Amino acid sequence: MFNLRTITTPSLVGEPALEGVHSDGVDHTMTTLLSSENMTDDSAITSIHDMQEINGTRWNEINTKLVVGRHQHRHFLDTMLVVDHERKHSVSPVIAVNNPQQKSTRDTLILFTRKPAVEGHISAPYDSFKKHVIRPMSVGIPSLLRP
Repeated sequence: MFNLRTITTPSLVGEPALEGVHSDGVDHTMTTLLSSENMTDDSAITSIHDMQEINGTRWNEINTKLVVGRHQHRHFLDTMLVVDHERKHSVSPVIAVNNPQQKSTRDTLILFTRKPAVEGHISAPYDSFKKHVIRPMSVGIPSLLRP
């Protein structure tokens, strides 16, 4: 999980997903709005894409026939969950509404979930049931993968 603040100023257009169309390489991506300020009604719209859309395509150059949904976080704690290995996504920029000379901000929490990797997988040293050496922690969530 991490907090993402997108800022637009008179000299910089803030893009929440500058990488364009993408998937995050996880099982689920969840985004939750914490706040926004001075943002237009058509700012920061998330488009959900069919997997056929080309990675890296800018938000304004997408094939609209491959868009399977759209969502905009408008209120505190508005949340969206994407099954990341089944859909790609992109996000339009944050644009100032009231006074383009003042900055616009958008604060979101981004949460990724991923199943633990099995022994032999390239991610196994990092995504496994093995506890962290310095800060061990475990959460009792049932899994079909757990031995």
